[in-house]
Amino acid sequence: MGRQRVGELLALTPRKVIDDIESLNIAETYKREDGKDIFDDPKTENSFRTVSMLDFLY
Repeated sequence: MGRQRVGELLALTPRKVIDDIESLNIAETYKREDGKDIFDDPKTENSFRTVSMLDFLY
């Protein structure tokens, strides 16, 4: 599994976990501003990606 930003990991929901949890679809980021939860696009186009999980994690 590569490097993911904290906001990207916090934005994951069950529908974004694909292929029986063998990979994660990174398509959103999470942040908190002024006491509100905000889900937004990742910082760059390259941030939209699917990452493989390490075998021992699933």
